[in-house]
Amino acid sequence: MDHDAAGQPQLTSRLYAIKQMESAIRVLLDEALAPLDLRVRPYTALTVLAVKGDLSSAELARRAFMRAQSMQDVIRTLEARGLVERRAAERDRRVLLVAITDAGREVVRQGSVLTAPIEQLLVTGTDPDALAAFDAVVAHGRAALARAVQQSRPIPNRSAPGR
Repeated sequence: MDHDAAGQPQLTSRLYAIKQMESAIRVLLDEALAPLDLRVRPYTALTVLAVKGDLSSAELARRAFMRAQSMQDVIRTLEARGLVERRAAERDRRVLLVAITDAGREVVRQGSVLTAPIEQLLVTGTDPDALAAFDAVVAHGRAALARAVQQSRPIPNRSAPGR
């Protein structure tokens, strides 16, 4: 953890900057998705299903960065709108999978058109080499954090004595 001149702990500047970006992106995405009567979390669930295919609700929650209970609420809402459906898995009929419907795929298509300007805003004016480096750092960080979350291991404390 970084410390200020007085030795007080501060948020790591990169993490804070990423959180600021995430907050701004969420606001902009919610605004962009409003014509579809969607917010970020349900749209994220739909995009995950569009890319990954049928998933259990627990796996969908993990991949969409949500808690299982929150995902159940999202699935119910999307199911009521006809954007997803639940069906038994072929291998184990006791397992229910969430599947995107054709209507859900159309919403993802429309959403991608509505949200594309936000991503363009993020990168406009960025040097191609800097953008490639940014993409590499994001990919590395995303993979490292995903492994840490998946393994539920604590993040190493590099400032701990003996390190």
